[in-house]
Amino acid sequence: MAIDLDRHAQIRIELLKLGVSFSDVASRAERSRSGATGCSQGRFFSHAIQAELAKSLGTTPQALFPERYDEEGNPLKHRS
Repeated sequence: MAIDLDRHAQIRIELLKLGVSFSDVASRAERSRSGATGCSQGRFFSHAIQAELAKSLGTTPQALFPERYDEEGNPLKHRS
């Protein structure tokens, strides 16, 4: 999985505009803040975090992270 710090920065900016932090997203996804940050950066895959990030931003995980899903919107398999 490719690291994308530019997208991470844009996600962070958009969350801040909405008054939402990575800690908030992580809490709702029942994951750690560092997990939410790492997933947003592209360091690893977490459907729960991707779903919460997308929900917070009013979009879908498939639109936010298109390279992580197939044409039908199903998550691609990733190594753990």
